[in-house]
Amino acid sequence: MSVRAWSSSPAVHEGVSVREMEKKGIHTEKGDFNRWVRSANAKLRSICQKISELLAWPKEAKAELSKPQEPMMADLLGR
Repeated sequence: MSVRAWSSSPAVHEGVSVREMEKKGIHTEKGDFNRWVRSANAKLRSICQKISELLAWPKEAKAELSKPQEPMMADLLGR
């Protein structure tokens, strides 16, 4: 099961001059925004993955518990 509650946020187009400034180490508003968007999208993907894992866990546990179990000592002794 996959959780897809949100879509990722798009980055803004930076343009040649902004890319050149960023390449030189000059931070720009568009560059800062796009870094924030990439970080937020990564966190969102991580959260969605964790939710998917948590939703799958009860099914996995139920499947494991439904497998035949070896008898317990008390069952063998008739208690």
